[in-house]
Amino acid sequence: MMMSDMAIPAAADPAVLAERLPAAEIDRLGALIRRVPVLTQLLDASPDYTMILNRTRQIVFANRALRRLHGGVRRDCTAGLRPGEALACVNSVETPGGCGVSACCLDCGALKAILASQGGRPAVEEWRMIRDCACEALDLRAFTSPLRYQGESYVVVAAVDISSEKRREALERCFMHDVANTVSGICLAAEQLGDGRPGEAQEAAATVLRGSRRLIDEVSAQRDLMAAEDGKLVARRAPFAARELLEEVAAFYRGQNWARGRQIRLAAGWPKAVLVSDRSLVRRVLGNMLKNALEACAPGDAVTLGFCLRGEDGEFSVHNPQVMPPEVKRQVFRRSFSTKGKGRGLGTYGMKLLTERYLLGRMRFDSAPGKGTTFRACLPRSPR
Repeated sequence: MMMSDMAIPAAADPAVLAERLPAAEIDRLGALIRRVPVLTQLLDASPDYTMILNRTRQIVFANRALRRLHGGVRRDCTAGLRPGEALACVNSVETPGGCGVSACCLDCGALKAILASQGGRPAVEEWRMIRDCACEALDLRAFTSPLRYQGESYVVVAAVDISSEKRREALERCFMHDVANTVSGICLAAEQLGDGRPGEAQEAAATVLRGSRRLIDEVSAQRDLMAAEDGKLVARRAPFAARELLEEVAAFYRGQNWARGRQIRLAAGWPKAVLVSDRSLVRRVLGNMLKNALEACAPGDAVTLGFCLRGEDGEFSVHNPQVMPPEVKRQVFRRSFSTKGKGRGLGTYGMKLLTERYLLGRMRFDSAPGKGTTFRACLPRSPR
């Protein structure tokens, strides 16, 4: 066995990336690998998702951990699939070419690592995805190495689940960062409350109240998100008025730092509508939508909240005038991706998770020059 010296395929050419070998050739290549039982036994003993790919990135051997994740234990249950297809990545079914061909795949860490190893060098990349099974997020670290055996070129891929690591990083960097900033503001306001004149004391008291409410909201948001990812969150449905909820969310966020220098508007002409859903979770989703819009805006911009009826559903929307770059649009809703710095980025992922898994709705967005960016949460008006 020795390192491959094969050139990296043209990643921008969908025809090259979509090419596949027939089943008979997959079986032949897999048989070559299984002639080395010590190799397959070692791979089966690994708890990580490990696979061996041919030159068209199709699986010719998958270890036991990957076969079980895919839904079977037979050695050929993943044969011929590509990595994203075996792991049920939502982007792997966007185009007829499958895994590695859609626009979203341009930012896939696994594809980058595999192409690098097809060029003859080992690689390590983070691999983020949403699985096509109840909006399940999966964060992996992909280790790839080139392999040449019996005149054939392969790539060995070992994918380590780092979801728990990412949750911990998010809590340490994102949650703790927000909590520290909030507590600092509370402490400063408390000092002013003790030293200032009556008028200043009244203003400081209001600041303490806003800061305290924000701290409670941050803690509740993280608790809900962790419970949602663990499958332990319970939606409690009851009737509530759509407009009343949006007015409440707008009033709360007008007093936050994210809104400083920016306007929060309510669209005109709303229909009167009552939804039967979990008001607290819907408020959490709307809060994330509004917070993300405010953070994306430039000073002087306005964010607009709206609501409309679409058949049996009600659609909440939050619009801001800024436009997302293509590389950001392709990665929205991935848990560990953010434009706000390393360790951030739970907002869009969290609101999609809550909307689609627990509120039984649909989260989408559009962003285009001249139109700005609008996130939409479409929810059933009554339980289905």
